[in-house]
Amino acid sequence: MIANITKGEDFGGIFRYLLKENKDAEIIGGNVGGQTPQELATEFEMFSSLNPKVQKTVTHFSLAFAPEDGEIDRETKVRITDRIITEMGYSYAQHLIVSHGRNDPGHDEEHNHDHLHIVANSVDLSGRWVDDFQNYPRLEKILRRIEQAENLRQVESSWCVKHNAPTHGQKQRHKRELREVAEGVRDIATVPVSDRLQSAIDRAAAENQTVGDFAVQLARAGITCKLKITRTGKVQGISYQMEGVSFQGNQLYDASLPKLQSVHSLDFDLVRDGQKIEMAAERLPQLEAPVQILETPAISPPLQEVKMPSHERNIANNNRVVRSRQRDRGR
Repeated sequence: MIANITKGEDFGGIFRYLLKENKDAEIIGGNVGGQTPQELATEFEMFSSLNPKVQKTVTHFSLAFAPEDGEIDRETKVRITDRIITEMGYSYAQHLIVSHGRNDPGHDEEHNHDHLHIVANSVDLSGRWVDDFQNYPRLEKILRRIEQAENLRQVESSWCVKHNAPTHGQKQRHKRELREVAEGVRDIATVPVSDRLQSAIDRAAAENQTVGDFAVQLARAGITCKLKITRTGKVQGISYQMEGVSFQGNQLYDASLPKLQSVHSLDFDLVRDGQKIEMAAERLPQLEAPVQILETPAISPPLQEVKMPSHERNIANNNRVVRSRQRDRGR
């Protein structure tokens, strides 16, 4: 299955769209009594008004089965959507399940797979906001478990498809280089720096527990990391450099400092990891030859010397000057 999640503010609009006559729509589940778009919108808005702080009260899940799964019976559809609603935390919120026919005019001519829609209220029945943090990655994991439990086709996660898809320019360059390899002009076709960097980041993030150790492993692959820190000592981000090309963390997939912590569960401490990141960058020329990105990097030797990052030294020096002046005034 593949899925998408959208957030909105108009219950009337989403229900009018889902229940259009030409979509062969059928309500197959939910915990509300309304049947028409107007009835449903009124019912949902009654509870969303309990928490006026929540602006995007409409949560819309769209689910599509693989063509190889064939026609999915109603009982299986209900069982799957009930599990999604429960595991995504919407059991105590209003929700409606709508099944569309295969002749849905909103899709292409070869629309040969079943698909479903779930509309859920972002405000639950007690007026509390339903936490939607990391909604999409959580849903992807749930779908993979459902595919195994229901013996459905195992589909690559949507984020993986997006992550792995090359740009048009990269495709054209790769085709050209493959032709040159076939003609004997080139020995091997290159892989873009961004792709090789992303592969190294993914591997290092999976094999380490702290951002500092993550940076040391990247250094052994010929990649330097750098923290962006303000004069007041606040960390604003992380950047990477490989083969003379620099990338901000937010230009790559799940490679920003917040994503390293939230998605990859890497622990971050400014003093501890700042020291390791700076040491790794300084020692890069002395490290062994970089390993290939897709191979397991060698274990990094322990750092022998711990040196305070430059911003830490500046703050410490300023503090010493202030204390010295205070003592002089006290005399």
